Amino acid sequence: MKCLKLYRDTEKRREYRCRHKNKNYEKGDFSSGKRRWWTLRECMLCLAHIITDRELAKKIKRSVRAIQHKRTMLLNELGY
Repeated sequence: MKCLKLYRDTEKRREYRCRHKNKNYEKGDFSSGKRRWWTLRECMLCLAHIITDRELAKKIKRSVRAIQHKRTMLLNELGY
């Protein structure tokens, strides 16, 4: 990633950062594009965190972003 300090304009800096982040997340999108309920098994795998998020996304056919969001929500519910 380019040095963000080179951007004097904060709007251009923000656009570059968002574009780079979205491009990286697209590489880990293994979902079918349809919403579906999370199973107990998927939640347990998400919380266990024994493999990387990208490998887990491929295994359960979800996006990396969805896995990270679900893990955060589950941890909040558990009080962590």
